[in-house]
Amino acid sequence: MPKNDPDLAERTSVTFEIMKYTGMTGRYIRASWPSGWQNIGGNPSGGPAFATEAKAQTWIDNQSAEWLRQFQTSN
Repeated sequence: MPKNDPDLAERTSVTFEIMKYTGMTGRYIRASWPSGWQNIGGNPSGGPAFATEAKAQTWIDNQSAEWLRQFQTSN
């Protein structure tokens, strides 16, 4: 890829942030990049995506790279 490839810049500038819900306990994750953001962590049971901040951080550490690859492939 050329150095000035805007898609490359977009992919490398993603940050993951642990967010608190309003109205319930627990956490979710927000992936942010210059052109927008995506919340991560829907839970089919209606409960929080991650019960604790530590569990959300573990997801970022272990699964965020794969999530990003899949997200970019599908969008």
